[in-house]
Amino acid sequence: MELTKRDKVKIFNDAAKYSYLETGYNNDMDKFYSSDASIRTTVGRIVAEVMEHHESFDISEDKVKMVRDLIDERSKSGNTKPAKIYNNKKIEEYLDKPLMEVVSGNRDMLSAVLQKKLRFLMNNDKDLKNTSLSQISSAFDTMFDKSQILQGRATENIAFQGTISSDMDPDEAIKAVVKMRENNVQDTD
Repeated sequence: MELTKRDKVKIFNDAAKYSYLETGYNNDMDKFYSSDASIRTTVGRIVAEVMEHHESFDISEDKVKMVRDLIDERSKSGNTKPAKIYNNKKIEEYLDKPLMEVVSGNRDMLSAVLQKKLRFLMNNDKDLKNTSLSQISSAFDTMFDKSQILQGRATENIAFQGTISSDMDPDEAIKAVVKMRENNVQDTD
């Protein structure tokens, strides 16, 4: 895996907010490394390199200290989850926005979270075994339906038998389709 200085700086910055493993997954290292341990080790090596040669990466000593402190704090607490850094002003901004604006504004982030979770499950047999088929199916159903809607396609396909003659006027044809659909829905109940 060949990394540029820019890639290494991004990994360094991510390590301030996320565990080494999450940083690796965020940067698609799972495509190059087969084990979580390899990902953690590689991220740790990159972070150490950037810290040691921070001047050549245009990173200040203060930032190095801040990132080191965040990583140390997370490892001392045994917390491998992301460091929780909240900005109350940002939270207040969300409270003032309409729900649809917040949802559409976070769509890409939520998609990334779902992808990371699915990637995590694919790489962790124990967690995958503990995830029920109905949970996976529900996620797939929702994702599939939303994908269909975004593409302007049907989320439901109903088969029906009937004849619409080319001699029918448009109103008659519509009435025939509606009647066939109603009959089909009644048959499925």
